[in-house]
Amino acid sequence: MAPHATAARAPAGEVQGASLSLHGLCKDYGTANAVRGIDLDLAPGRFLTLLGPSGSGKTTTLMMIAGFIDPSAGEIRINGRDVTELPAHKRDIGMVFQNYALFPHLTVQDNVGFALTMRGINKRQMQAQAQEFLTLVGLAGFEKRYPHQLSGGQQQRVALARALVFSPSLVLMDEPLGALDRRLRLQMQEEIKRIHDELGLTVVYVTHDQEEALTMSDDIAVMEDGVIASFASPRDTYEAPGNRFTAKFIGESNFLIGFCEDWQAGVASVRLGEQLLRVAAPQPLARGQEVTVFVRPERLRLTDSTAEMANALPCELISEIYLGESCIYTVRLSDGTHLKVRRPNRGVGVTPDLIPDLVVGFEPENGRILTS
Repeated sequence: MAPHATAARAPAGEVQGASLSLHGLCKDYGTANAVRGIDLDLAPGRFLTLLGPSGSGKTTTLMMIAGFIDPSAGEIRINGRDVTELPAHKRDIGMVFQNYALFPHLTVQDNVGFALTMRGINKRQMQAQAQEFLTLVGLAGFEKRYPHQLSGGQQQRVALARALVFSPSLVLMDEPLGALDRRLRLQMQEEIKRIHDELGLTVVYVTHDQEEALTMSDDIAVMEDGVIASFASPRDTYEAPGNRFTAKFIGESNFLIGFCEDWQAGVASVRLGEQLLRVAAPQPLARGQEVTVFVRPERLRLTDSTAEMANALPCELISEIYLGESCIYTVRLSDGTHLKVRRPNRGVGVTPDLIPDLVVGFEPENGRILTS
C-alpha cells in the first residue's frame, strides 16, 4: 500500500498559500495505470517536489492538480474545496512550464499582465502589478522588450512573474529549469526558493533532477510506477530512505545483503559471510531475517587494517575516477561484491593504491537497514 503523505505545518501567520489534498487519485489510459491511488496532504506554504524517473506519474499527477487532465478516480481539494471537476481557469492556480509558453508578439509587461487582462483588470492596474512582479524576479527595466530579445534565464523569470502576478493560492511548476544550463539552473533555483519564502507560496514542483529536489524542497515525494514510494524531508529522503527504490534512485548507494543475528536499542548485528556488521536499525528485526545494509559512498572510509572502525571489510582497489573536488573509488570485497567510495580531495593523505592491507569501513550510524 502506498504511504499517505502528510507534510509538517509551517508556522502560523507566515504563509499565504493554499492547502492541497489528494485522496485516492488515479489516472488510467485504457489498461495502463499512470497514477494508482495517491493520497497526499500538503499544508499551506510548503514547497513539495514530485521526484521520480520518467513514467513514474509525476507530471500526470501535476496536470490533474492543474485541471488539464481529468482523473479516472479520486478527489483533489485546494483549501478544503473540492476542485476535482472544476476547469483549470477556476482553480486559482499559477503554472510554470519548461518551455516558458510566452506570447512572442507581446512585450514582457503584457506577457506578465496577460492573466490580469483576462480577469478584467484595467490597463493601469495591470501595468502596476506587472511592474511589481517584474521587479520581484529581477527584471525591472525589461518591460518593453519582447521574448526573443531575452536570454533563456530571463524568459523563465518572465514565465515565473506571469504565474505569480494574480496572487494564486497554489503554484505548479513542471520541469521549469530543464532547458537552462547548469549555471542558470542554480541561479534560478535560488530565485524560486527566495520568492517562495518571501511570498509564503504553496508550490508543487516536478523534476527528475535529484540535486534540484534536495536543494529547493520542504518535502519530497519520490514516485515509482504511479504511486508515492516515499514522502519525507530532503534530509530524511537522502539520509534515511524508507525503501530500496528510494535509496537507489536518490544519489549513489551501496547495498549489502545479510542476515540479522541480533537487534538491540536501534542497532542490528548483521551477518555478512564471515563478517558481523553493526548497523543502525530504528525498527525491530527478527533473528535470521534477511536485510539490506545501505550506506552512501561518502560515508565509507578507505584505510588500512590497523584502523579502529566498528565495521571493517578487507577489500581490493579496482578503479579510481577523479572528479576534481573528490575521487570515487571502486573496491571489491572478498565475496566479489563491489562498493563505491567517495573520498573528498583534501590534497593531503595517502592514496588508497598505496595503502597496504586495504579495508573499507563505516560506523553503525553511517549505515542503514532496509527491509523493503
